[in-house]
Amino acid sequence: MNKEIKTLPAFFICFPITAIVLQISAIVIGISLMSDPNAASALFTWLCIANGFTIVAMVFALVGSIKRTKSMYIVGSGISLAVSYFANITIFAMAVYFALEGNTGYTLLIAGVVVSFIFTIVASVLLFIASLVTGTRKKSSYSFLATAAIITLVIYSIFTFSVVSLITKVNIATVQAAGYVLCNNFSLILLILSLIIFSFIKHPENDLVEPQAGPTIIIANAQVEEATKKYLDDAAKKATQEPKKEIEEPKDDPAEQLRKYKQMLDEGLITEEDYNNKKKEILK
Repeated sequence: MNKEIKTLPAFFICFPITAIVLQISAIVIGISLMSDPNAASALFTWLCIANGFTIVAMVFALVGSIKRTKSMYIVGSGISLAVSYFANITIFAMAVYFALEGNTGYTLLIAGVVVSFIFTIVASVLLFIASLVTGTRKKSSYSFLATAAIITLVIYSIFTFSVVSLITKVNIATVQAAGYVLCNNFSLILLILSLIIFSFIKHPENDLVEPQAGPTIIIANAQVEEATKKYLDDAAKKATQEPKKEIEEPKDDPAEQLRKYKQMLDEGLITEEDYNNKKKEILK
């Protein structure tokens, strides 16, 4: 079974923790606005519920950052963005509601909110897909994730500040609502920023490895080396202990020796007297 190695820097734990704190702050502000008749309490009730689901997804990303694994962190961040779509739809509805209730003269700001909202949804869907692809594949192309994250960061920031500008200009009582939007959206902007940073850091070619392959090979090699060394040591010790046997040259039989000397006599290498002397010596 494949197991992911640690491919996430330790400092990434700061991103989901800060995002969760901002989400909790948004819930606290949302609860305080539920009782405000000028703050569309029904909208903030739904927003707080959406924040709760977003925090659950962020906890998944937090666990991934603690384990320092790529897939859990990226997929958790992607799910957080996906859940936040519902909150962004509600924030968009809240901004338009405040604009229509307070003053319809902010046509340009309303148009900016509408356009940036549409592009934000498209970019967020693209980033969600990029997060799933990058977080679940063994060999990932981080350029796709980086491109989607940068586009989403720019458009999402424009949407956030256009919403804040609209609701603060419409009614002074909506400053708290602006605080809610900033806490909610900045928590997601942090996660998007972390995905951009992650895309540009160095990664192994293959993020998934067989956890037992390395240790098994190391142990096997060590055993082979130990057995080989023991065999060579035993062989060397045995060789030094065994006495060397003297090699005795086999002696020729008398008939063979006589034939040898007769041939030497025929070739003139020895005299007949020499031959006779050797013959007597051999036949003794």
